[in-house]
Amino acid sequence: MKTTSKLITLLADLEERRGHPVLLCVMDINNDVLPILNTYLHTHQPIEHLDVVLSTSGGTITAALRIGRLLRAYVQNLTIFVPDVALSSGTLICLCANEIVFGTLATLSPIDPQNVKDNDSASNGPSQISSEDIRIFRHMAKDWFGITREEDHIQVLALVTQRFFPTVLSTLYRSEQMVHHMGQELLSYQLIDTPPSVRQTIVEQLINGYYAHTYPISCTEAQSLGLKARDADVEEKRLLWEIAQLCDELVTTNKADHHRNTLGLITSTDFSARLVRKDAIPMSSDPDDITAWLEEIEPTWEIDTAPHLAR
Repeated sequence: MKTTSKLITLLADLEERRGHPVLLCVMDINNDVLPILNTYLHTHQPIEHLDVVLSTSGGTITAALRIGRLLRAYVQNLTIFVPDVALSSGTLICLCANEIVFGTLATLSPIDPQNVKDNDSASNGPSQISSEDIRIFRHMAKDWFGITREEDHIQVLALVTQRFFPTVLSTLYRSEQMVHHMGQELLSYQLIDTPPSVRQTIVEQLINGYYAHTYPISCTEAQSLGLKARDADVEEKRLLWEIAQLCDELVTTNKADHHRNTLGLITSTDFSARLVRKDAIPMSSDPDDITAWLEEIEPTWEIDTAPHLAR
């Protein structure tokens, strides 16, 4: 309870400094958060300016689009603060902000779509495959092994289709096309007067321009892309860092963590919702039994009808 009160106090301090309401979102990005966000936004409308403090490792790309649309349906001017990470789908959401503010350790990431590999896709290799992983295979064959003849490229294609069912490849292709469309739509909220060709170039770089899906995009790199981004000032950095540290104490993104039952948090000075596990842990001395049970439990979002007020 003391940690929660301190967190609300920090949000109130950021609100006072900025002069705008602040909403903290520590969450995986999926459709389940939409009703919670809609409840907050609906009860606080009209919203001229909202500061969202976003911490996320990513999630579903279609949910990211819906969240971005939802925020911009209610909010005239949106600033997204990133205290630590807003990765993958989180970066997609950031594109709809009028301004992105980076904390000391903040990073965005590429937005190339990922496909979770099923057991039939390949017998080994990574569990997730990026569209860029497939695209780069031809260039790797040329750069590493000197494959340049057309008939050899055909053999490379045959090798790829032997390892991945063709519809897996077409799904990745369609997903990449969809992310192109989503990125440009969300970026139109930030770069309103920018030619579509410029927005297209930025999105293309975010999808295909980095070494890996996990590449950390800094504030300087975001600015170089053409995004409206800045480093937080000294006091903002302090507040964001303390908020991030408290969130680490309150929230876990690991479903197998049986020490904390909160897996997500959407809160402000007058609103609070948590993603929680409600069922009691089974009486078992076997850690594997507890871990397996935790991974099967579906957490649910709960809105606090009497949230803490900092002041």
